[in-house]
Amino acid sequence: MKNAKLAMILGLSVVLVAGAVFSAALAGTYAQAQSEQSDRLNVHDRVTAAIADGRRGGAVGVLSSIQTDPNGNEWIIYGPWWLVLIPAADEAQSPEMIFKSGFGMVLKDGNSKHRHQISDFELTKWSADETSITFEGTATITQRDGPVENVPVTIKILNDNVIEISIDTSVISHFGESPIYGMVLRSRL
Repeated sequence: MKNAKLAMILGLSVVLVAGAVFSAALAGTYAQAQSEQSDRLNVHDRVTAAIADGRRGGAVGVLSSIQTDPNGNEWIIYGPWWLVLIPAADEAQSPEMIFKSGFGMVLKDGNSKHRHQISDFELTKWSADETSITFEGTATITQRDGPVENVPVTIKILNDNVIEISIDTSVISHFGESPIYGMVLRSRL
């Protein structure tokens, strides 16, 4: 019985020490990554260089936003999104972009849960500055009565951390007047 307790205490001690060592190593790696991130090119320079070099870029994340519809109802929007930026075959052409999101909506009281999808994004214009990149185009967005095509959509990635999706309310007002927000979990833009 004493040997079993001693073995358990030793085992727990090893786990605690290993956890402390792992945490210290992880903290060092995080600090190094933060330092390297500050030395990186700004968003505009990175995207421009990637397109000039013919490299694809991309990002993934989750939407997590509160939207107020035209009737004043507050909705929680949640779900994944991803995008891929594909360089053009030559410099005279614009890059292409794939953007997709399948997200849920539910009233803040838990009622009326349903889903939407944004797909078939057609990039018409993009721009970038030191902290953000903006993609303008049209997309197909599913609604209760079926998909609505050619909806003007603007997608912004802010400081590699936040996504902002603005949907033209003159075409679809279901999501309210404010943009849909979310997090960028991983970006190679």
